[in-house]
This record gives sequence, structure tokens and C-alpha cells, in this order.
Amino acid sequence: MIKQHNPDVLTLDVEMPRMDGLDFLERLMRLRPMPVLMVSSLTQSGSEITLRALELGALDFVAKPSLGIRNGMMEYANEIAEKLRAAARSRPSSGAA
Repeated sequence: MIKQHNPDVLTLDVEMPRMDGLDFLERLMRLRPMPVLMVSSLTQSGSEITLRALELGALDFVAKPSLGIRNGMMEYANEIAEKLRAAARSRPSSGAA
């Protein structure tokens, strides 16, 4: 679907069926570098998973709200939208220097 739709930004969850998001991110950045925003309940600031995702090429992360979901949804939606716009303006490299 990535080849077919050529998205400006890809949102990627760490927990996915068949292949975890970090493995997918690593393969994606090697084969078709693009802006990636990690969205997961596992991506908290400073967590090992977040740091690994950033190391692999993700531009940023958004943690899914764990408490007060109903009240925090608008703030969460605004945070995702802001980070998606920033990611769309970026130009990731393949990592080869």
C-alpha cells in the first residue's frame, strides 16, 4: 500500500500483527525512507522503545492516552495533527552517510 499510495507521512504502531513496528520501521527506512510518526501506548518519552524507534529513523512519537481518554482526545488529536504536519515537511535520508 505504501508503493501504491506514496504517503507524505506514515504513522506506525509498535504493536502490530505479524511483525512488530520496530522491525517494520527498520525495513522501511532501509528500503524506502520516509517520515514516520510512532503512535503507541508503548512510546513514552525516554522509554527504550521510543529511543530505539528514533534511532531507526522515526521522526517523532505520540503516546496514546492511558487515562482520561474521553477528556484528552481533543488534545491528543491536536498533538497528532501538529506532529504529522511537521513530519510531512521533513526530508528523511536513507541513513547512509
